[in-house]
Amino acid sequence: MHRRHDLAPLGGAPRGGLRAPGLGRSGRGASGYELQMDPIAETREALEEFQHYSEDADLVADLQRSAELVRAIVPSCTGVSLALVAHGVTFTLASTSTQVAALDGVQYVDGGPCDDGAHEGRALEYNAGDPVDEARWAIFARSTAAESVASTLTLPIRDGERVVGSVNLYASDPHAFDDRHELVAAIFGAWAPGAVANADLGFETRRAAQEAPSVVRSHASFHQAIGILASARGLSPESSRELIEQAALRAGVHLSEIARRIIDAFAEPER
Repeated sequence: MHRRHDLAPLGGAPRGGLRAPGLGRSGRGASGYELQMDPIAETREALEEFQHYSEDADLVADLQRSAELVRAIVPSCTGVSLALVAHGVTFTLASTSTQVAALDGVQYVDGGPCDDGAHEGRALEYNAGDPVDEARWAIFARSTAAESVASTLTLPIRDGERVVGSVNLYASDPHAFDDRHELVAAIFGAWAPGAVANADLGFETRRAAQEAPSVVRSHASFHQAIGILASARGLSPESSRELIEQAALRAGVHLSEIARRIIDAFAEPER
């Protein structure tokens, strides 16, 4: 079963998350959020607020450097992402690879420990093989298994009492982050809160990255993923299409990355 932990205070941070130094604003805590799929309307509200997006090379470089430091204490760590929480919706700001961003995106479709951990406001660890977690986050569990990810850790980022983002880590070994939460948190505590606070997050470039949407939507894999998701979750094809499109937008990846992982999650295993 996934594990929730309170982190020891880091630089005056409240237990349970990283805190941006010098930020005096207060807000409502996230511990009371329901763990459910983000409503389409809320996603639209958040998307409409932001006007433009530009890839921050310094942010990606900081994330890559921090990932290397994490590998010194968790050798099987395969990737890291930094996420922003706005209007109760999670968005991937930066990631160490397209694979990691796409696994974030799968959770934006159907839930997962990284997305839920950001809203719970506590460090949340996931380990493959737990039947409760694999039933709760079935698509995520199958997608990570297909890409040899066996454990994840999410560390919330706080502005006062309000959760404003998260650091999400993926590893190839189960229980890779056991007893490593505070060490990992210390690596990201110096810069991640400020990166989230100063994020200029908009989506014109992300939409542009999904060039020729009519062509993409006509692609067989996209329609196959829509059908699979609709059948698995009892959704209409239109609702499934919107979920996949918005998950790709929030993760900053092409629609095909999300579609492929949904298809792979339900593929029959080779004998």
